[in-house]
This record gives sequence, C-alpha cells and structure tokens, in this order.
Amino acid sequence: MDASKQQLLRSLVRKEGRSLLQYVAESFPWTKPEDQGLVRRVLALAHVEGALLARLIRLLLKLRIGAPPLGAYPQSFTTINFMALDFLLPLLREDQKTRIADIEMLITQFPEGDVRSLLLELSHEKRKHLDFMNNFRHHGETASIAAHH
Repeated sequence: MDASKQQLLRSLVRKEGRSLLQYVAESFPWTKPEDQGLVRRVLALAHVEGALLARLIRLLLKLRIGAPPLGAYPQSFTTINFMALDFLLPLLREDQKTRIADIEMLITQFPEGDVRSLLLELSHEKRKHLDFMNNFRHHGETASIAAHH
C-alpha cells in the first residue's frame, strides 16, 4: 500500500477516534430520567463505532502501517459538555453525515480486500446509526426507538 493511502487511513483513525459521537459518549449528556434509554442507546452506538475503529487499528498494525496517536478532541467540542441530548442529536446527525461522506469517498481509494471490507462495514454501521438519529423526534418516541434498534 502506498504512502498516500496509508496516510488516508491514519487520518481516518484520528478523525473517527475523536468524533463527536465518541466525545458525547464520554461527556455525560444530560437527559430527563425517562430518557435514560436514549442515552444508553447513543452510548451503544459509540461503542459499536469504537469497536470497528479498534478493528481498523488492528488491521493497520497487521499491515505494518502503525496506529496514529489519536490526540485530543477538537477544542470546539468542549462547549457542549453537559448539554441536553435533545440539543446534541442534531449536531450528531450532521457530524455523522459528514463522516459517512468521508468514509465513502475513502472506500473508492481501495481495491477489494480487508481494508475496503472494513471501511464498507464502518460506513454501513454509521448509516444505521444515522437512521436511528433521524428517527428520533421527541421524548415520547424514545422508548420505541430504543427498543426498535
């Protein structure tokens, strides 16, 4: 694999490792007690994406590309600490859309094989997560959405 493709993968690992979803999972979003199911669901989404990222890092190590340091979260994320999840969901949706577009553009750079397969899987999961985020409308739907997904 050439150096430019290796750099693309390292950049993806850094971006995904410091995504808004991962940050929200670590920042204790505020919700009403009856919406705790939604918080658990968002945390589960972050866990799934984190597990896929870990698989990508292991693949990079196997290919002797190495894993980049993740670094700090973007400074702009610190303004959303302890924000209500209702406020964060639109931000998460927009971030997810951007990340999906980035991954799908990256997929085109790789031939069939382990890297492309894992990128396709990550894109697929992120699309499922975006569908979940798009289907959340108001508090009354929290339980049904959490149970659905």
